[in-house]
Amino acid sequence: MRVVYTKFKVLGFCLLILVACNDDDEGITSDQVLVGENYFPLAMGQVKIYQVDSILYDDFNNSVDTLSFQRKEEVTGIFVDGGGRTSFITTLSFRTDSTASWTLIKNFTQVKLRQRVEIMEDNVTTVPLIFPFAENKRWDANAFNDFEEQTFRYKNLYQTVQINQQSYDSVATVAQIDSENLIQRIFAEEKYAPNQGLIYRKSLNLNTEVSGEIRSGFEATISLIEIQRP
Repeated sequence: MRVVYTKFKVLGFCLLILVACNDDDEGITSDQVLVGENYFPLAMGQVKIYQVDSILYDDFNNSVDTLSFQRKEEVTGIFVDGGGRTSFITTLSFRTDSTASWTLIKNFTQVKLRQRVEIMEDNVTTVPLIFPFAENKRWDANAFNDFEEQTFRYKNLYQTVQINQQSYDSVATVAQIDSENLIQRIFAEEKYAPNQGLIYRKSLNLNTEVSGEIRSGFEATISLIEIQRP
């Protein structure tokens, strides 16, 4: 169990994907519904369970390990922050499979605003979505933290997607990074569905030989299994 938990913590750092955007609500009235707002449901008592599947490459030990577990995000509290915004405390837990007990990892905070969603995790504020949606709409990924600038964009809006034998309509994809050279491959994207939120994430960060042989890094996917509404 200690080995699995240690790998989980390592993978958790690898899976952290940071995004942010500029704050500009000018011209938006309170009775308007912006395109995409229903792609991030958020309410007290909401529970989301994800399946996580990963491959870890370790050149130090010359090993390739597969790791699968389930991730639970449960909204367990609400408070008003210093800016007068309603913030939702979300508890993150994991278990090795559907028969195991949940292990608490940490809490993080989610805030849904008129033109963006903010997530504060490990004292870093990021923005996974901005509203309204538009094809190829871009934003500065790290405007609200100290990391270097990174551009994210929407692509393939309103597509039908099949994930784990479940069909989702009107899916929006967020392209987060896609970079490759002779010795490294980095890729990450997320998919969101209306009234479901995040349904799928794929990410990889691989160090390779010039020949293309993988030396170290990880590949991981996260897919929604279940959403429980209050």
